[in-house]
Amino acid sequence: KEIIFPKNVLGILKEIADYYFISPSFLAHNAIKEIPLGKPREPRKDSADNSFFPPMIEEGGEIQNLLAIDGKNPILVEYSNFFRKISSFLQIIGNDFKEDKATIILAPTISMAKNLFAFLSSRYKGLAVLLHSEQNKGDFYRGLKEISSKNSPIVIGNKSALFAPIKKIGSIIVDEYHNFSHKQTEQNPRIDATFIAKKLSLASECRIYLFSVFPLVRDFAQN
Repeated sequence: KEIIFPKNVLGILKEIADYYFISPSFLAHNAIKEIPLGKPREPRKDSADNSFFPPMIEEGGEIQNLLAIDGKNPILVEYSNFFRKISSFLQIIGNDFKEDKATIILAPTISMAKNLFAFLSSRYKGLAVLLHSEQNKGDFYRGLKEISSKNSPIVIGNKSALFAPIKKIGSIIVDEYHNFSHKQTEQNPRIDATFIAKKLSLASECRIYLFSVFPLVRDFAQN
């Protein structure tokens, strides 16, 4: 099945390319791996640690008031307990499911993205998809095909997840948004995933949650 990227993703590619004064094709090649020729290999099983996640998390009501907020401004979420954060993730995902929309979760590191994927894929069978820059072309392309064939997937990864062919985005979660790992500093363009996530939320008219145990002072005034 051919992968078709929606207008909001293509629009973000052009907007970010203009911002960094580079061509959209160069940015697309940097963010989205080249489609492999021939039959993709069997997916490689990434090692992930699921042991530090509880088998069942009680979902409280502390984030319910946040779910009613529109997507015009980023929603700053300060937390002090790891399990409370994961509980909030589950409620956001559950709310998106009700609206038949997808959830994007940006993790600061690939290892954390793998651990989140291990937990969520066991809880939501067949709906969680992992995308990150260290995947081989076959695994990455297979993930794109899975996303394009699902109505309400859970996409977990780094900046690559922001350019996934998602039909309808309900929420974008930026985990530890203050973490410098969300910024690409090794190569050009030096993309800031949090900045792109904010742009995508505006283009898609979806909610964006900035989770952090140490929120930046400037964001208290802006959000």
